[in-house]
Amino acid sequence: MYPEWILKLPQVKTPFPGAAGWLITSSRGQVVFWEFPHGAEVSPHRHGPQMGFVLGGRTVMQIDGKTQVCVAGETFTIGDQVEHSAVVDPGTFIVEFYQESDRHTAYERTTSPLCKGGEHEQPRAGQEPLEGHEPPGSLW
Repeated sequence: MYPEWILKLPQVKTPFPGAAGWLITSSRGQVVFWEFPHGAEVSPHRHGPQMGFVLGGRTVMQIDGKTQVCVAGETFTIGDQVEHSAVVDPGTFIVEFYQESDRHTAYERTTSPLCKGGEHEQPRAGQEPLEGHEPPGSLW
């Protein structure tokens, strides 16, 4: 679904097997372009303010104890430190905006003369990063 230039962004380190996210970070916040080909269950957690836009698929969220179902074309907003969780259907695409500039970290691109083009590819949805090539921190 995403254009090639988004797929070239740093990829988010995510605890969701089979999910992938591409990260834009600045001192004023973050944007993550999520892809959930196999779906995901997001455990209850809290962090700074967040909003999301569902591009395709469906997510069922619990936000501050209330159920919110979002499908393609719909948005959600989560306030500062509000507990939330989600069940994301397979094939869902979500763009999320975070006020925190350090909410997510990315795999770093590494260069090597042994790699085609001199640069390791970042893992795609369902793939693990190359061992030894996932130092912490964001590229931005």
